[in-house]
Amino acid sequence: KELGEFNPKVADSMVELGIVLMHQEDFDESIDVLNTALVIREVEAEEDSDDYDTQVQTQLKLAKIHNNIGCVYFECDELDEAREYFESSLEIQRDVFEPGKYKSRPGYLAMSSTVCNLGCVYLEMSDWELACQFLEEALKIQQNILNPTSSMALNTMEHLGYAFVKYADYDAGMKVYKELVEIRKKYLCVDDLETAETMKNLVYCQIKLFNYEDAFDTLRDIEIIQELNYDEDDPRLVKTRELLRDAHYEMYKFPGLSEMITRMITLNGYRNPWNNDLLCQCSIDKSSDDFSLFKPECRPQVKTKLTGHKISYA
Repeated sequence: KELGEFNPKVADSMVELGIVLMHQEDFDESIDVLNTALVIREVEAEEDSDDYDTQVQTQLKLAKIHNNIGCVYFECDELDEAREYFESSLEIQRDVFEPGKYKSRPGYLAMSSTVCNLGCVYLEMSDWELACQFLEEALKIQQNILNPTSSMALNTMEHLGYAFVKYADYDAGMKVYKELVEIRKKYLCVDDLETAETMKNLVYCQIKLFNYEDAFDTLRDIEIIQELNYDEDDPRLVKTRELLRDAHYEMYKFPGLSEMITRMITLNGYRNPWNNDLLCQCSIDKSSDDFSLFKPECRPQVKTKLTGHKISYA
């Protein structure tokens, strides 16, 4: 009351309250509170200010509220509404950060969160091409700003690798999963079962691209990790050893004509002009079916990234 109904500090507090309410799964109340904060920020934005930095900061705070409302709608599984708010947030951010206009490391990071959130929406909509496009853009920003072990960047990589596989862009997916494994080994000194799971996704891409020698080497690394964690008769270790034998066989098997045609189509990435699907998404031989167990069918846990004024939730 002392500050006044439309004081910007009231908006700051309401944004934080809206975030808390979302975490408490009180989604309707969260949206109401955030919309009230949005109105306050819009009034502030309409006021004339001679200070350019003040104008920019007001616009960025508007973008954050749009992003946070989108996050609440995402949690409600109202994807169209979530996409609409993420797009409006990104429109403001792209205008602010248009080349030569304004630079801010935290601002770029907040924009990467919005871009990533849009990618998550398209993941849930199974629009793999757009999911790849936005997640790849978000990752480029994050990798230019954050250190390689940042949980934000690693999480985006997991989503991007999954999107590439679903889009049947196995070469791009293989590169993402390979980088993930290298980061975990080099920087985090982690060589555990979680790394092995990422390696399985890498193997799947290698097999789809007929890189049997690389797949064999990766499977061997998986076997070593599993031997440290599983009993000898554990079915997961047994299955890995079976696939090692399959990969070894494929390395030395002379491909027939039909398989050579399949390889050519797959490796060149020819797509159906009607639906943009890869014309041939699997090799003909049985070994491809065996390795389908390694296909990343389960989506990574999709959590959109909130942005606050006082507390960073990104």
